[in-house]
Amino acid sequence: MKIAHDVRECVKKMGIEEAAALKVSMDENSKEFIEGGVEIYTPE
Repeated sequence: MKIAHDVRECVKKMGIEEAAALKVSMDENSKEFIEGGVEIYTPE
């Protein structure tokens, strides 16, 4: 669970709550997905 611990420590350093950090992260990932062409791989 070191990753979870590291994430919590990073959030504390940023001075925001975990929920806010998750929202920021999801917004960034959504932007990357849209800029990348909004394609989902589905095997045939």
